[in-house]
Amino acid sequence: MFEHTKKHKNLIEVRFNHRVVGTGQDEKKQIAWADVEVGKAGEEKRVERIEADYVVGCDGAGSAVRRSLFGKEWPGQTFPCRFLVQNVYYDGFERHGWDGGNYMIDPEHWGLIARRGHGGLWRVTYGDPVVGLTDEEYLARREWHFKAMFPGHPDPHEYRIEQTNIYNIHNRCVDSFKVGRIILAADAAHVCNPMGGYGCMTACLDVGGLADCFIGYHEGKAGAEILETYATVRREKFLRYVDTRSIKNLERVWKSDPWTVLETDKFFGIIKDLNEDESKQAIKNFLLVR
Repeated sequence: MFEHTKKHKNLIEVRFNHRVVGTGQDEKKQIAWADVEVGKAGEEKRVERIEADYVVGCDGAGSAVRRSLFGKEWPGQTFPCRFLVQNVYYDGFERHGWDGGNYMIDPEHWGLIARRGHGGLWRVTYGDPVVGLTDEEYLARREWHFKAMFPGHPDPHEYRIEQTNIYNIHNRCVDSFKVGRIILAADAAHVCNPMGGYGCMTACLDVGGLADCFIGYHEGKAGAEILETYATVRREKFLRYVDTRSIKNLERVWKSDPWTVLETDKFFGIIKDLNEDESKQAIKNFLLVR
C-alpha cells in the first residue's frame, strides 16, 4: 500500500510520526481539521493543525478521530472470552493432511487454523472462554489448547511459535459514520469478531465506496449529499449483514455441538459435500458465487 502511494505523490502525502490528538470543524468556513502530535519517540513533541475540506478517520479500532466525536460511546458488545492469535510452525499439519482454513468447533478450543503461504507457517487463532486472567495466565494455558486442537496432539518441543497477540473481540458500530465534515470508515466506524473474515472485507468496501463518492463529488457528478448516502448505506450494510453474520459465524464454532453440527448446521453440511470434490473446483465455484 505504501509503495502504491509513491506512484501518486501529487495526490498522496504520507507523514510518519504524526499522532492524531483531536479533530474539529467550522461549517461557516467549510473546513475541518485534525490536530496532530508530531515527533519521534524520545523527541520533544509539538502539535500541528492540518486543515482540509473533510477529515476521514480510517485509524482503526482505537480511532482517535472516533473518540473526538463520540468519546467512549461505541454501541455494541464485547464477547466474554480472550482471543489469542499466533503464527506457528508445525509440520504435523501437512503430515496429517491439513490444508487451507480449518475451523475448530468446540466449547473450550474453538477457533481457526489456516495455512499462510507455502513456507510451513500457519496462523492459529482460538478463543479462551475463561475470563479475568492475566496475559501470562492465558499463555500458560496455550499448551493445553494446542494439544487438543493440533493433529497428532503434539508437545511444545514439536512446534515453534513465532508471534502472539492477545486481545478482546467485539462487535460494535457508531451511531453515525458522518458528523458534519468528519467521516469515519472501516474499523474506526465499526468492528466485528474475526470469524469469517468480514472485518477486512467490510473495511475495503467502506473505503472503496467512500473514494467513489469523493471522486463523483469532485468531478461534479454528485453533490455533497453523496457523502451522507455513503454514511447511511455503509452503516446499514454493517448492521444488517456483517454484524449479524459475523456473530452467527462466531456462535457456529463456539456454541455448536461438534458431534451434531453437520446435522444441525446446513452450512457445514454443504462444505463437507463440496470438499469431497478432490479438484476443489466445486468449493471454489461456491465461494465465488456466494
